[in-house]
Amino acid sequence: ESDGTLFSTTKEEWEHDVKRLFEMSKASAEMQDIVMEYIDRAYRVAEILHRSYLLARDEHIEGKRFSSEAENEPKSTDSLFSSFPVEAQLFAGGLELSAILGAAALSSTQGSITGNSVKTAVGITIEFALLNIAISFGTMTNVSRYVNRQEEFRTDFCRTKLLGLERMLFKVLSSSKRSEIDDDSNPLIKQVKTAYDNFSKGATYYDTNFDEVKASYESTHLKDLKSLEAFMEDVTSNFIPKIYQKEAYLKDMLVKLYAACLELAEVLENDEHTGQESYIEDEATYAAFRRVPKFTKHLENTLQTGPIVHGFIRKNKRMSQWAIFAPIRLLFFVIGNFLLKGFSLRCFFIDPISTEIKIMGGVVTALNASLGNTLKKGAYDLRELFHATMESAIGLTLFFVAMWVFIFSFLIIANGIGSAIRNENTTCQGQLGSEKDGYQNFQCVVVEGGAIISTISGLIALSFFIRMFRHQRKVVRAINYLPS
Repeated sequence: ESDGTLFSTTKEEWEHDVKRLFEMSKASAEMQDIVMEYIDRAYRVAEILHRSYLLARDEHIEGKRFSSEAENEPKSTDSLFSSFPVEAQLFAGGLELSAILGAAALSSTQGSITGNSVKTAVGITIEFALLNIAISFGTMTNVSRYVNRQEEFRTDFCRTKLLGLERMLFKVLSSSKRSEIDDDSNPLIKQVKTAYDNFSKGATYYDTNFDEVKASYESTHLKDLKSLEAFMEDVTSNFIPKIYQKEAYLKDMLVKLYAACLELAEVLENDEHTGQESYIEDEATYAAFRRVPKFTKHLENTLQTGPIVHGFIRKNKRMSQWAIFAPIRLLFFVIGNFLLKGFSLRCFFIDPISTEIKIMGGVVTALNASLGNTLKKGAYDLRELFHATMESAIGLTLFFVAMWVFIFSFLIIANGIGSAIRNENTTCQGQLGSEKDGYQNFQCVVVEGGAIISTISGLIALSFFIRMFRHQRKVVRAINYLPS
């Protein structure tokens, strides 16, 4: 049954306020009956909404909402290794076409293929190269959008979910261990301060006075439970329903501020009742908690947060994040992951972020098993962060390959135009050197470089098709287990 409460008011208070309105307006008995019937219905609806809010809030804090569980299947980020998104098929098809068109363009430059007809060779070469420009550019844009989506996930994790992980680690510590953590490092206090800062910025943006909220907040001692509860009472009984009742955006921010205060109040209340007892897992949990700030700083240094222009190009990247260094970056990630997984060794001279994520994920997963799935959501989010980081590195490497296909397509066109002007077929025999003129050396660079890029594109496309084939076999096997 209902306990009669709705936020900071009761049904009796509703009826009392309505009766005062009746007295002031001198409403007839018939009108009073109609209004009171409406008030009863309105209260029941409001109570249902309040109960729904409480259920959603509690299960969100405990990670039990259906949306949280549903993230397990499918993954919250795309993965070329398991869920195999549509983009993977587009990448494979694009690289396959690039390899075919590149090989055809290079073959047509050889006089023996076109009957020693320079005009025919140049025409076919330019035609294939023009097609390859469009195909490779499409692959570049598709890959860029894929990488940008992974980077958006990584940025969102760093700004929101990482603080949630820090809060979970803090909350599973014993009261005695939590008391050793200063206020500046307390994630629950940081969450309250962040929520208040967001509200004050929002009020300033909407040119709304918030002096009362500011005065109440500044007089609140966040480590004192009674003081914090008094501020929460102000939020629910005064600020939300009265002062900012017409300011929908500010009310949303106040609800978030209240939720942050509520989470802090629950921990403070727990500290008052549990005393100074300690837990067996305290030291391991405390060590993991202290790892988070350093991990956060390392992760922030690898994020790509610049603006996106032309729909797919991200600006303001660090030099190490440029596409030209993508293969080296991916190689470092692979080496670091291999040493950690195969030999439990860390590659300190490289120290890739992928290894740091894997180590942090291993620590949280072990604690989760020890603490009875308390950190399940944090462990899962770290696995997703690792996938997103690797997918971003792989995608940027694919962009690197498509970029060189794009560049060499223009070089092949330039070579064809030069061959037409000189009225001679492309030849590249012997080694580069002084015995060849500058244009012949250029021809050799185009032919040999184009052949290498086409081969790489073909091999990558083949690897994608093999993965796709394996994925389809898994799907078929899974379907066979379904009841007929």
